[in-house]
Amino acid sequence: MPSATDSTATVAPPDTMTQTKGTIDEESRSVKAPAETDKASEVVKKVKTTSDYFNTLAKDAREPKLIKAIIDENIKAVDGSRVRLRLLDDIEINESVVRRGTYLYATVSGFSSGRVKGSINSILVEDELVKVSLSIYDTDGLEGLYVPISQFRETSKDVASSAMSGSMNMNTSGYGNSLAQWGMQAVNNAYQKTSNAISKAIKKNKVKLKYGTFVYLVNGRENRN
Repeated sequence: MPSATDSTATVAPPDTMTQTKGTIDEESRSVKAPAETDKASEVVKKVKTTSDYFNTLAKDAREPKLIKAIIDENIKAVDGSRVRLRLLDDIEINESVVRRGTYLYATVSGFSSGRVKGSINSILVEDELVKVSLSIYDTDGLEGLYVPISQFRETSKDVASSAMSGSMNMNTSGYGNSLAQWGMQAVNNAYQKTSNAISKAIKKNKVKLKYGTFVYLVNGRENRN
């Protein structure tokens, strides 16, 4: 009969099953779009460190601050089109670095005076969407890409106005017959509706943007307080 101190006595094994308490915070793992009320983060060109100047002769040269990029596709753009850009510089956003060669996406935001305006409103940084306010500038230092007027798709304002004047003139011939006048009015109404429909269909500006076009990315005025 084994004694109380017998080492061979059966001892119940410890409970190896650990009961996990608490809950997993799913909210902390979700990625949300920036709110409209969020302040846009400022985007700056990354300052080069000593290692960045390896085999570079211009170490003491003044470093430009403008952020350079190129259009990375050929596209026929209209208002609202998405345009893919490729960074030519490393940039910093809230102490996070976005490397050159990264794709950014701008939205065409308007046409005016032979220029195509574009803006970038958010950038994906380390799996987080960061709100920014970047505008596209051309190499002439003005906002928007310069595009010759001849390359813009013609609008139908002049066409529509001449068509309308022509339709109105159709009533000046003077029909003595009221039935004929009613018929001509019906034709004019149909012609006007058709002209308006054509006008809405083709009045959008359309322009070809070429791959490799150099642009600058500049922070919006709201960040220059």
